Amino acid sequence: MNIKMAVIDLDGTLLNERGQIEAVTRDILLSFQEQGGTLVVASGRRKAEIEPLAVQLQMKQYRRGYVVYCDGNYTWSLADDRIAVADKLSGQDICLLANYFDNQEYGFNFYAADRDCKWTASWGWRSVLQAVKHVWQARPVRVYRCIEDVLPAGACFEKVTLRKDGWTVEQMLERLLPLEIYPDRYCFFLLENHRLEISHRNTSKLSAVLNICRQLGCWEDEVLVIGNDGNDLPLLEYFRHSYAVANASQRIKEAAVYTTPGSFSRGVYQVMAKVMGGE
Repeated sequence: MNIKMAVIDLDGTLLNERGQIEAVTRDILLSFQEQGGTLVVASGRRKAEIEPLAVQLQMKQYRRGYVVYCDGNYTWSLADDRIAVADKLSGQDICLLANYFDNQEYGFNFYAADRDCKWTASWGWRSVLQAVKHVWQARPVRVYRCIEDVLPAGACFEKVTLRKDGWTVEQMLERLLPLEIYPDRYCFFLLENHRLEISHRNTSKLSAVLNICRQLGCWEDEVLVIGNDGNDLPLLEYFRHSYAVANASQRIKEAAVYTTPGSFSRGVYQVMAKVMGGE
């Protein structure tokens, strides 16, 4: 493999069960960067949560890596410390989703930020959440009026997640993915913790990585991806050198081309050892 870019998920992949990067895995990723490789850390976490890990991996020193965070909503370039922002869900999208799930008992979470800070307004983020929560119980005709009253012009959300306690992944797939009637509006990712994640159709880890490839002039067969969850599926299905770690579910393993022998951070080490060994 002639790998120039390694794209690695964090939780359940690069991090072990204790939420740490194994020393041998860190060392081999340092060697990969030292030899000119581009390291891309891709996660659903926020920038502030990933920065300490980027320090461990010395990504700022090498100044060629990227951090894709909030599941592709933002791409942080370590070369020039710039952050590219992807498309967001609008207030109209929130209304549409509210109408779609009206009278259905799901747990909802909304994510909104400007870079890695929560969006705030004069009345505070908690008040906005309370108002948006009320929207889900309002009649369709009132949804639009309520959203406009609560959210200032241009307010947007990174993603919405839905959860149904007690449901299996299979039940979530069967009952919730009919939302794909809106493929021109949204991306849908079913996560292994039984959450359905909804974001703008142009916003995903895959979209962010493809943008990085275009910027660097990196061919798709020069990219290695390693992941373990539903938001990694588009990456695993798209790239030829794709690995699911051994601790991933069967659904994720079937999407990837390969599966690592080891789990979590150890699996990442095994793949990178092959890359560094020229296999």
